[in-house]
Amino acid sequence: MKIFVVMLYIGILLMFICTESLFLFITEQELHFQFTRHPNLADFFLNDLRSLYDITYVIQKLGHFICFFFLAMLLYWALQRWLLVVLISVGFAFLTEVAQLFFSRSGRLLDVGYDVAGLILFILLYMCYRFVEWLYSKVFTSEVRRH
Repeated sequence: MKIFVVMLYIGILLMFICTESLFLFITEQELHFQFTRHPNLADFFLNDLRSLYDITYVIQKLGHFICFFFLAMLLYWALQRWLLVVLISVGFAFLTEVAQLFFSRSGRLLDVGYDVAGLILFILLYMCYRFVEWLYSKVFTSEVRRH
């Protein structure tokens, strides 16, 4: 069942990724796919940081970050193996960005970085949670022993 939930989430992400216009999908619920046989693969290495002051750009990049945070969370929930979570998340980040080049979207290496940042935040928050849990158990155990 857990794997089904992860696969459903991945399927939804792919739908968002491959639709020609995410804006039209969100505002008018219109899905449109346009396959390009020979995209310019050099576009993958373009840097579009000059758009950093555009609110739409910032929202899109936050979307990358949040989507991959939840992907990592779901993968860890289903697999319980950090190496698999990292490999699948990073692999999926590369795959989706390259796939966008074939679907009239702008796939960028920089976006892989935003995706990986979401993964890293999940790992850091989970490690903090486990540390606090461990610390609490040590404090609670030592108080029980004193009484």
